[in-house]
Amino acid sequence: MRAPWRDRSPIPHDPRAASVVRAALRALLRATRLGCVSDTVELLASELVTAVPPRDAA
Repeated sequence: MRAPWRDRSPIPHDPRAASVVRAALRALLRATRLGCVSDTVELLASELVTAVPPRDAA
């Protein structure tokens, strides 16, 4: 089954990136009635965004 939405927005290597990603996920989860998992998803996303180096840093 294919998701009805697709977002491939690049995440900039910027200290504000985690908060931007959290806000986008929060909006998406609320729109799809999955707000109940928002806290967990936001935490995981923040960890990934801050811990993973940018693709071109290899």
